[in-house]
Amino acid sequence: MEIKILDQKKEGSATCYLAKIAMNDYLQDLPDNYKDWNIQRGIVNNHYLDKLIDTILQSKHIPPLVLTTDNVEVNDNVGTISHFQVLDGLQRTHRLKLIYNSVNFIIKNPKIISDAKLTNILKAVRAYSSSIKDANASSPIIRKLLSELEAGKDLGEIFNFDQWVEVWENLSVTEQVNKMLLLNAGHKSVNKKHQIEIIFHNILSKLEEEVEYNFNIVRERNISSISINKNRPVGQFSFSHIVSGMLSLDQAKPVTINSNLLSKVQEDIDNYSLSYEEILLLCSFLAKLDYSLESEFGPTGLKWLGKEVVISGLFGAIGLFTETNDLTIEKSLDIAKAKLINNPHSLSLPDFDNARNNLDISKINIGKINKLSVTNAIIQILEDRTDIIDWNRVFAGDFNE
Repeated sequence: MEIKILDQKKEGSATCYLAKIAMNDYLQDLPDNYKDWNIQRGIVNNHYLDKLIDTILQSKHIPPLVLTTDNVEVNDNVGTISHFQVLDGLQRTHRLKLIYNSVNFIIKNPKIISDAKLTNILKAVRAYSSSIKDANASSPIIRKLLSELEAGKDLGEIFNFDQWVEVWENLSVTEQVNKMLLLNAGHKSVNKKHQIEIIFHNILSKLEEEVEYNFNIVRERNISSISINKNRPVGQFSFSHIVSGMLSLDQAKPVTINSNLLSKVQEDIDNYSLSYEEILLLCSFLAKLDYSLESEFGPTGLKWLGKEVVISGLFGAIGLFTETNDLTIEKSLDIAKAKLINNPHSLSLPDFDNARNNLDISKINIGKINKLSVTNAIIQILEDRTDIIDWNRVFAGDFNE
């Protein structure tokens, strides 16, 4: 894709080009997976953005887009990029592409125009609904475009305009993440669990391939971690829960994903990073424990291990056990495997909810107590202080840190 460079600015090893691009070229050259980039939050519902069709038809201004690429070949004031991702403007891009596909559908299927004249626009579009869906186009947008055609609009010309963009070259992954979060700071808040997934997204693609057990990771952008646990199949986990477990294991205590944690992780991520081999061991342990608990307790086991407070408390305990006994994480996970995976009965899960529900939640921080209770209970098992957890006694304990 060709960009006409208006100005440029250096930022460390990265360069930002202020430029113009042909909108037709932009929509033609969009990567097929432009919506699936891990750093992005995904497409969200927005009534106002859906009106972008009116902006296009009336030739109004579209705010600048921000792109990132590995390389810009520059000759005088013209640059060329062969591959790019959308750092800011994904929601606008998605709707522009939908309009673009809808225009092309009408151009490639001119009979819909005559059908609309013979019957009416609504009936004509309904008759093509299946084909419209296959073309990744939109029936409401096609109805709008057909109305514009009747009013004399030339659909082939509506994307013949230049768009302002910023093109960032050579941003590191960390810099991409930070800029994406900054660019969205004034918009609807990015879900904190999605933010933590973005920060650690670089490990996601490898985990499912390398964990020996049947192991499936679901991202917050696709389905919320709360919804996942309502009908979670064995072996499926929210990525934000896995990250919560990683951080809890690393910090030797249950962590809570909040604004304070996000700020600390972004400022000093090296202080919150297990090795990839340790993360792989954690995920393998989690998958095996899930199968063991499902076999022993059925849906109760799946529901229990699908809770973030449980995963955070569990790995907080293993991390604390590692630190207290000066062990490696691998050794601690082996001990936990022998005591928990090979002996799931020790967890006495049917008693967990009963004991928790006896608490007066008006006087306590239930999330904090849940995490610390799980941590205390698992520590008792790991240190051979009990053979089976008495959740009533655990939840009645002292939870002061």
